[in-house]
Amino acid sequence: MSGATSGFLSALASAEHDSSLGRADGTLRIELERAGKTERWFLEVRQGKVTVSRKRVPYDGTIRTTGALFDRMVRGEANAMTALLRGEIQVDGNAELLVLVQRLFPSPPAREKKARKGARR
Repeated sequence: MSGATSGFLSALASAEHDSSLGRADGTLRIELERAGKTERWFLEVRQGKVTVSRKRVPYDGTIRTTGALFDRMVRGEANAMTALLRGEIQVDGNAELLVLVQRLFPSPPAREKKARKGARR
């Protein structure tokens, strides 16, 4: 287990309420491949409150990717939707919940945004 992933998920679980989730309601199973083993996390969202567990619970959708990519996502170094379009993340289940949960990931650092903006001119 990575410090970036466990820190990110612990922070989500300790937050009181996240209004960006709106009326999201459901549970995602997150599967991360690391060194030939699969880590499983369960992220439950109920009306803006997030609960994180390693204990198996019924779920509405699954996100599968490598631990390294997920670490980059939780640090704001990779975008979940871009990775999905590239086929680096596999998802199934409740599509609306998957889109809403993507809002929880941090944005890239400000300096990277400025560099990309300047490159488009």
